[in-house]
Amino acid sequence: MGGTAMERQRLTTAMGILLALSVGLNIAQGNRVDGLKSERVRLMGNLEAAYEACDTLRDARGRAMADCRRQAARAEELEGLYADARRRISEMGIRAKYAQSIGTMATETVVLTDTVYVGHGGGMKVIAYQDAWTQIRCEVGDSTGIVAYSGRDTISQVVYRVPKRWWFFRWGTKAIRQRVRCSNPHTAIVYNEYIEISKR
Repeated sequence: MGGTAMERQRLTTAMGILLALSVGLNIAQGNRVDGLKSERVRLMGNLEAAYEACDTLRDARGRAMADCRRQAARAEELEGLYADARRRISEMGIRAKYAQSIGTMATETVVLTDTVYVGHGGGMKVIAYQDAWTQIRCEVGDSTGIVAYSGRDTISQVVYRVPKRWWFFRWGTKAIRQRVRCSNPHTAIVYNEYIEISKR
């Protein structure tokens, strides 16, 4: 009878150990599945962001704005997929492992006006234009010419969350987007990119 009780005790202990191992393996497997799901969501978001054109907008005062979706990159992906971003981070004197995000924007400034100043100064013809953001001066002689251009702009950036929506209800996060705006009305935004870098 004592042997039977001891065998029952061993069997109960073994079953407890097997149950604990089974629960541990299930938790680990569940965490792995959750990790794979979040990785799938990240990669799908990056793919959508890569194929989605940036929205070019104007604010109430006619200033150029651009709105683009965030791309989420892991630090190790900077070497391969985002090599250009990695190079720009290095050129700015920042170690890649400390970078949080990187944004890139390209602008084009076009000044079209009907009113210019034309005068003569020392045998040269002078053409000049100036407003709050732009200053252009051309001096043209018989065989030489000088062109001076100066442009000013202030670029504002906002990174914001777009919630999921159904009817009147909003919850969670559908996407992270970046909106940039130029203060110079002559400026058009021709390219906009925002990459957020995660350490894991």
